Amino acid sequence: MSDLFRFLLVSRLLRRWLSLPPNRGSWLGLLTTLVLLLPLAASAQIVDDSTKVLYGPKTTFIIREADVLRDTITPVMVDTTLTRLPQQRYWLHDSTFQQDLGNLGTATRPLLWQTNTQLGNRLGRNVFDKYAINPATIPYYDTRSPYSYFQFNLGSTGESTFRLSYARSVKKYFNVGAVYERFTSTKTLADVTGRNDLVRHTNVLVFMRYQSPNDRYHGLFNVTTARHRAIEQGGIRRNSDPVAADTLLAKGLLFLQPSTQSVWLQTAAGGATAANEEERNNVHLAHTYRLLGQGLTAFHVLDYNSRRNRFYDNGIVRVGGRPEYPGYPNTFLNLTKTNDIATYHQVENTLGFLGTTVWKESLVEYRVYARRRDISLRMESLFSTITGTDSAGRAPQLIGPAIPATTRLQSIDTYRGAGNAFVGQIFLGGNAAFNYKQFAIQTEGEYLLPRGEYKVRGQARLGPLTGEILLVGYSPTLTQQLFSGNHFQWEYRPNKSDSTLDNTNVQQFSAHISQKLGRHQFNASGSFISILDLVYYGTDGKPRNASAQQLYILTARHRFNYGKFYFDNQGTFTYSGQGTSDDDPIRIPELVSLSRVYYQNEIFRKALFGQIGAEMYYQSSYRAYQYSPSTQQFYLQNSFEIRNYPVINVFLAADVKTVGVFVKVAYLNQGLAGNGYFTTPYYTAQQRRIQFGIRWQFFN
Repeated sequence: MSDLFRFLLVSRLLRRWLSLPPNRGSWLGLLTTLVLLLPLAASAQIVDDSTKVLYGPKTTFIIREADVLRDTITPVMVDTTLTRLPQQRYWLHDSTFQQDLGNLGTATRPLLWQTNTQLGNRLGRNVFDKYAINPATIPYYDTRSPYSYFQFNLGSTGESTFRLSYARSVKKYFNVGAVYERFTSTKTLADVTGRNDLVRHTNVLVFMRYQSPNDRYHGLFNVTTARHRAIEQGGIRRNSDPVAADTLLAKGLLFLQPSTQSVWLQTAAGGATAANEEERNNVHLAHTYRLLGQGLTAFHVLDYNSRRNRFYDNGIVRVGGRPEYPGYPNTFLNLTKTNDIATYHQVENTLGFLGTTVWKESLVEYRVYARRRDISLRMESLFSTITGTDSAGRAPQLIGPAIPATTRLQSIDTYRGAGNAFVGQIFLGGNAAFNYKQFAIQTEGEYLLPRGEYKVRGQARLGPLTGEILLVGYSPTLTQQLFSGNHFQWEYRPNKSDSTLDNTNVQQFSAHISQKLGRHQFNASGSFISILDLVYYGTDGKPRNASAQQLYILTARHRFNYGKFYFDNQGTFTYSGQGTSDDDPIRIPELVSLSRVYYQNEIFRKALFGQIGAEMYYQSSYRAYQYSPSTQQFYLQNSFEIRNYPVINVFLAADVKTVGVFVKVAYLNQGLAGNGYFTTPYYTAQQRRIQFGIRWQFFN
């Protein structure tokens, strides 16, 4: 069987198994796939008659846009290590710790503090960012031979990720490629049929890279498209006695059979009525041209992206004239159905100059630019005329003003100027850096005309010590300024009847140390963050400004090995000056930690490299944010506390040349420290499960 035929066969089988329920047949199919893969491990690299490897990881390199825009390209080899393979947070595009709704593909937000550094207009609907490809950070390839790659991960509870990538050099200076991704998960709450889809996500990426023979011109281009659909369940439904229900939750009794629990947004027959759908399309071009060697290079970056977010609920249940689901405080436009759509378009053009100069043992870099951002935003909602009576013979009424559909569409088409013209914003910015041996200084700044938004960053490094100052002032997102839907409506734009939201100002001071002593490597950092007028979503689900806030953050990581045993421990401690006040808008666990220990070695005459180990994730208790599906936002709540909990996983990973596989038991300690845990109020995490994965790389 040829390698190409085997590759296509396995890819087709995996795509088919993605649509199968997690039963015995699907696991048997995966074992069959592994058998098909093993013969390829010995032939995944091209060899000559003397069996000397010609093409492989050492002839395939990754190039990033950030390096091209510094004009200091340093290609790095593709990752063939096993360390990240069993870790689920590396399966997707964001490896930071996140608060989610308990399943792969559900809405997420960063668990730890992240200072926003993006100025100007931005949509502000980011709960599915973790699953979308960022066109500015994708890998481009410099490969002497065709390079193909796929990774497939499957959990026994129905979660799966599939990624297939192919790249080849048409000529020495031209490389093209494509990527296909698919993420899916099934329900664990209210899964009455055993095969209830929860999330389906697909990404498609086409990219190309060109480098002129004289090395003066570099061009990077990619087109991405993403489709995401997540069924919204609204969390576990509490009975008429919320105190009794909370007692059951506290004792963990609802974790024993999560599939039998009742949720808010679901019909009696178990069918889904509510969902969030998101479509993303992006065209991205970055290119540079050397005018006077590396000292003066012109660059241009074009980025176009469009977003379409849709939330619908085709079965609103009403009790006493109001929606039954607590997440629907009002019904403004339609009594029985919701169909809210937001369409966003953004075009950015960045033009500037950059350069690098090497003098003796020092390196000087600079970049100056001007950027124009044009956007349009349109919101639409389903409107209906009130007629007839309800089951009790009463005339149903909308909560809120009944505005005709034509008038409403015109009133919410607010971010388009006369004649549907785009609204433009102009940014001026630049950065400079000086590096000399163990000493380095970096500065960065950006200013938005004429609104006064700014970003200033300064960093100094001396040996293992680094100090940084970050000052940012940014406006609320477009969603925070304006939202019009069936269940929520607000308008906080300047010169309008509602109060205007103030810009947020952040002052961040950080220090970092990195030191390696023999087998030990230490990394530690501390930050003091002062935040003024933070915009957050209050307990009513609407945005508002906070008073002055302060954060103290300490992060540490220690890695070392003793022979073939490896240890990796990291933790982040966050203290808020507000403590546990109900008015504290920043909700972060005081301690978030991850510890890993594993043994690795080569066996079978170095034909197989393996790891066996365990990892433990821990986070302390805190009052986590609640989630609003109709606005796609996490908001404050003060009645539900997520308990502190550890999650222990054990794994076995092996690498046979270019084929890597792993088997993992996730949440091994279930039942020892509780029957389960919540990730978001009334959203349970997944129970103990088996996860399996394959990563396959070909260099021919």
